[in-house]
Amino acid sequence: MTDPDDFWSGDFTLRREPAEQAGAEPLPFERLAASGVTVGDRDLAQLLVPVYRALTG
Repeated sequence: MTDPDDFWSGDFTLRREPAEQAGAEPLPFERLAASGVTVGDRDLAQLLVPVYRALTG
């Protein structure tokens, strides 16, 4: 039988990923065509851009 502590041996240090450079490629959903769903005459995908950036940045 294997010792469960052996499973967790190793370096598991959490590190921040390097910050993206300015002018990085567009986010995946920014490459898509308009969704056709609008809110107040604006495309829903474009309205959600700041939310997506806040969640991923």
